[in-house]
Amino acid sequence: MLDEFETGIQLVVYFSQNDHIGSSLAVDAILSKALELGFDGGSAFRAVEGFGVLHRLERGHLLSLDDDRGEMVVLVDKEEAKVRDLLEWLKMGLPGRLVTLTNVSLAHLTRKPSPS
Repeated sequence: MLDEFETGIQLVVYFSQNDHIGSSLAVDAILSKALELGFDGGSAFRAVEGFGVLHRLERGHLLSLDDDRGEMVVLVDKEEAKVRDLLEWLKMGLPGRLVTLTNVSLAHLTRKPSPS
């Protein structure tokens, strides 16, 4: 059963797997900060291959020491203030990286109760 829709914001942060914020890997730092801010949800993904602003195709190679594939963190929340807080924090920690924002409809899926 599909409950009512809520309006939210999806934020996607693009960066390299070797990027750091302070002494932490960027992926860990971003998810930890989003959790601290109380975001509704978030996940991290590593690219199989891709390119960025330098237009250099990065591919993952088994046992390669120079593997610097892209990663992205996808976050969702209903409150614009949390998104703004995270964006300000990201400007300091990952300057020059790409972030996309998309207005989304959120639907919480629930099971229909079984008839007794």
